Amino acid sequence: MEIFVTTVAGATMTLDVENADLIESIKDQINVKIGVPVDSQVLVYNGTVLENGRTLQDYNIQRGATLNLFVQATVTNVRADKVEPTALHLSWTLATGDIPPGYVVFQSTTGQAPWTVLPPVTGTAIDVSGLTPATTYWFAVSARYSGDITVLSAPPPAISVTTAAVETPTTPPPATSTMPPPITSTLPPAASTTTPAAIPVPIVPKTVGQSRHVTAGESLPLTGASAAPPLLTGTLLLAIGMALVAAARRRWTKVSRHHLG
Repeated sequence: MEIFVTTVAGATMTLDVENADLIESIKDQINVKIGVPVDSQVLVYNGTVLENGRTLQDYNIQRGATLNLFVQATVTNVRADKVEPTALHLSWTLATGDIPPGYVVFQSTTGQAPWTVLPPVTGTAIDVSGLTPATTYWFAVSARYSGDITVLSAPPPAISVTTAAVETPTTPPPATSTMPPPITSTLPPAASTTTPAAIPVPIVPKTVGQSRHVTAGESLPLTGASAAPPLLTGTLLLAIGMALVAAARRRWTKVSRHHLG
């Protein structure tokens, strides 16, 4: 019986098969017709991937059925650049196989499962964001064929990329002051304000009227006068004493004349 096989590019081929034929034998015919290696072929019927070791009858494939052929693309040269603390740019090259409508990028922080599947992309590059600074990530890329079923090619070995660390701003050292030292002056000690001791004024013994005699060396009190203030000391006291002596002599002279007259 005849069945049909269509490719992603839109080409169609006719195959002469039997219900008991294995899936591998169908792939061998395709290899002979268009040269696609058996291991690179993915056959899909009504949304189901046909597995090696099974027959057309197992999938109820009848005369005139159409199979879809996908050639697993070989993705190579996966590389990362523009690596920042939280983002990077990932790109790759499609070396062989049909040109797929898109790619799927896998991401991991261990290089093992579980893998995080990033949103599909149609080009051969993607900007990855939301990463952690100074952290190692692994990335793998597969070709993605979409139809009634999505078929992914086997991804190449994952590459590892370490994001950049966040730079810590350096604090400049504090500015050194260039101001001159303060000027200090030494003042001479203040003059002493201690009041010197009073100097007694000796009085020559004389008889003053009917008053008592003044003993030599005795200070003459001032009748009716208040105590001398602290500043009446030294030379000033001596001058006052001499004035008192002179006044006493004048009074003595008047009294003597009165008695003699």
